[in-house]
Amino acid sequence: GAQRGFAKRIGWHAHESFTFGTIHDGQLQIYESGNKLGDGRDSAWLCKDLSSGKDYALKKYRIGNPAQRVSALKDIAAHRSKIGSHDRIMDYHAVIESDAMVFVLMEFIKGKDLCDVLLKCRGIPESIARSLFADVVTAVQ
Repeated sequence: GAQRGFAKRIGWHAHESFTFGTIHDGQLQIYESGNKLGDGRDSAWLCKDLSSGKDYALKKYRIGNPAQRVSALKDIAAHRSKIGSHDRIMDYHAVIESDAMVFVLMEFIKGKDLCDVLLKCRGIPESIARSLFADVVTAVQ
């Protein structure tokens, strides 16, 4: 289940950031969201553990009513069930729930964005494109 936590939103919608945290094993853990990691509506955000400096990928779910909370937690459970059996879903660090948000901290894997690589190449052989497309389809299933 989710750890009970707290959150404070800073900024306006398109440029908002969150400071949030929880108490785990008697230790205060505070995180701060940073830049968006993608262009999609459901993109992850870069997030930093303020005590260790470690970076995480962050998914944020708004839970303004009980139905949104249930939907968010079902989505998280579905993704968690694929850890270890899906080559594109890495480990979850923590799930923290405040009154209005659920924060999912996941392993952040530094690297290049596939779109940036493809734009730079200006075309790739069909055999490589076929393999990449299969990987993308597998990742979103």
